[in-house]
Amino acid sequence: MDLRIARASDEAFRSYCLALMWSVSNRTDGVLLPDDLNLIPGFRRGTPSELVAAGLWTAQSNGWLITDFENTQTTRAQLEAADRARVHEREKKRRQREAKRQADAAGQVLTSTDPVVPGDIPEGVPTYNTGQARTGQAFTRATTSSAPDRSLSPVLDISELPADPDAAARAADALIARVTGKTA
Repeated sequence: MDLRIARASDEAFRSYCLALMWSVSNRTDGVLLPDDLNLIPGFRRGTPSELVAAGLWTAQSNGWLITDFENTQTTRAQLEAADRARVHEREKKRRQREAKRQADAAGQVLTSTDPVVPGDIPEGVPTYNTGQARTGQAFTRATTSSAPDRSLSPVLDISELPADPDAAARAADALIARVTGKTA
């Protein structure tokens, strides 16, 4: 914690925090005017001199500047950039939904190669693809005599499964029995 804040009185600390919140929410970039202090709920009128003396505020001709505001708080420019990004994302999602509605109405399946909203899906991946089941290794629990070990260890590579469906079913049943400790 900043020593300047740690050494402040309870009243000055509370007023400092309230002023920070006020400045961010009203996008003043740390600038506080004397009239602003009346609008900050719970702010104590006598604390500006203590905050200036502690180095938490800098006195200016028309009010105060919260010291280190731009290094520790979200600035107006950053908040406006975030606002623009939210609007952009909202519009992008709207365009995606509209393109999907139009494609569904026309009976088309959209893929990322369709030039609807570029940059959203890796090239060649259909838009209806929601993921893929994990392939490769099955896992089983290894147990000890005293307490069960919750770690998992590989027991079978799926590429080793027999091509014959009946043999594959028997191998799967054997694997289930090994994993669960129950016979199928």
